[in-house]
Amino acid sequence: MGEYKDRSIATIQHDVEKQFKEIEKKNGMWIRDDLEIAQAGIKICWAYIHAIKSDKSINYGGWALEPLTKLQWVLQKEINTMTDAELFTHNKDQIYKIANRIDNAEREVLKRLGLNNTNRDSRELVKKSEKKHNGKNIFIMEGGSNLTKQTGNLIFTKESNPVKIHDALKGLFKDPNQVYQIDYSKCTNPKIKAIMSKLAGTETCYLRYDAEQKTYTICNKDEKQLRNRAYIWEGVRLIPDGVRQWTTASKSMNLNAIKDKLDSNDINKKSETYLKNNETLKKEDFNRLFSGKEKIRQGRLWDCYLITTINILSRSHIFEPLIRTSVRIVQWGYTIRLPLWEPHGKTISIKNSELDAAAVQGNIWYKILEIAYAKQTTGESIITKDSIQKIRGGRASKALQTLVGKNNIGFTTLCGLTKKDLASNSASLISSETDSQNLPIPYSPKQISQIKNTLKNYQLAHWTKFIAVSSYPAESDQHFYKIEGKQIFYRHAYAVLWVEKDSKGNISRVLIQNPWNKDDKNNPNNGKWDFSLSFENFLKAFPLMDIGNTTRKIFDWKTENGDLSIADNRRRRIKVSKYQKIKKS
Repeated sequence: MGEYKDRSIATIQHDVEKQFKEIEKKNGMWIRDDLEIAQAGIKICWAYIHAIKSDKSINYGGWALEPLTKLQWVLQKEINTMTDAELFTHNKDQIYKIANRIDNAEREVLKRLGLNNTNRDSRELVKKSEKKHNGKNIFIMEGGSNLTKQTGNLIFTKESNPVKIHDALKGLFKDPNQVYQIDYSKCTNPKIKAIMSKLAGTETCYLRYDAEQKTYTICNKDEKQLRNRAYIWEGVRLIPDGVRQWTTASKSMNLNAIKDKLDSNDINKKSETYLKNNETLKKEDFNRLFSGKEKIRQGRLWDCYLITTINILSRSHIFEPLIRTSVRIVQWGYTIRLPLWEPHGKTISIKNSELDAAAVQGNIWYKILEIAYAKQTTGESIITKDSIQKIRGGRASKALQTLVGKNNIGFTTLCGLTKKDLASNSASLISSETDSQNLPIPYSPKQISQIKNTLKNYQLAHWTKFIAVSSYPAESDQHFYKIEGKQIFYRHAYAVLWVEKDSKGNISRVLIQNPWNKDDKNNPNNGKWDFSLSFENFLKAFPLMDIGNTTRKIFDWKTENGDLSIADNRRRRIKVSKYQKIKKS
């Protein structure tokens, strides 16, 4: 079989329901439904375990499969207590609950499987190194032989102190294009730690083989290749994510792509830990309130910038932990903390009756966020259909920073035209009834290069990057100009959802979404929902671009002034020097 992939909650729910119907058909109608659904859950767990074991590319083990096997044991224990007859009618709810438990267990299994593979590769490196250096352990596994404590990272030992890095790693990493992450934060030699941190601008930097110098050199925090040899000493950590994940694609990937991947992994790990300790909204409530993002569209209000922003954010890996650590369900409605996730953010109360004032159409979660944004930016304590008009018109960059925090989202705004040029081009477009592919590209060569690099790495960033674009200005967003036959509406914000690349890795098409999200099968080129443009025409169509990037400060467990700890969802004072930098996870 092919590579085992994470199943969606909808797929698991379908599998459980199908298995339940088979069991019900076999047993007849005289067995409790909740008992049969639990039995179905056990069978689905077995099926998933079998699929993992059948995949020869996976390095599984009892520890990795434990979440699914333990869930089977728990379900069987629950079945043993179901001795009384009971009329059960809420089958869908029960099926969903079982599917949700399986989904959580499967995610933990996949996380452990990934760590298993990393640990296996690291153990092989330790053996190769020991053999090469005549039994000496130049580096060892972090966590030792304890599987639950192993991280896959390698720690240099005292034996490495007199050895140069190219001798220590010679023959272990064959591809000179591979990039690794090296961490000096726990180096026992203060001089080496200070030298490397000063050169790179950070204690954690990137390492690659320099074929010309025939040694390993470092890259600084701005991804600039330095010609300085990397030093090793006891306590220095080598993080193999960079080795394992980019081996096959290293020749076609630049350093920006690798940094995006490392940053994304770091943020995702922190978000999982933060959610575990600070949950305010249960997963089943999140799935109920925040589902159906495909059906949501901008309403009567001119807040396309906000709907575009929320649309992009909802597709991010960090969206769920942001919401589930900020939203609470209360008797009279909801509370939400802005910026999302931040423990010192402002708590905003939203009554159920206020949701009627929301202009956005679709599920309730868009209404919650639209009302919360309106309260945060206008200062209004109660939002009505009149007061919500105050958020008409705005920028996607400001909206995203309001929702997630200025310190957590950095933005670059690109606009290659002056206001006069924008107005001039808009006037010529309005007077033209033909396709506007003859428009000049409104960006400088440097800006085009920046946009191209960002789009090439867009998928690699695991949605920790956000791109919103704006069309040419005009008096009304009901008028439009055409490019590739697609209608581009004036004064309108759009979300960049995806990038298609050809076999050589060049950008072929850019997928864009209109927040109106009106699917018209009779007129697919009306530009009112998803459409794509070539890279060149994408540049021509949108003269203004906001490129956002999630910073590593997000989900940090300490505020910047060091006076707050939010572990275990409790506030307590901690003593940290104001000059002491917050250590990165």
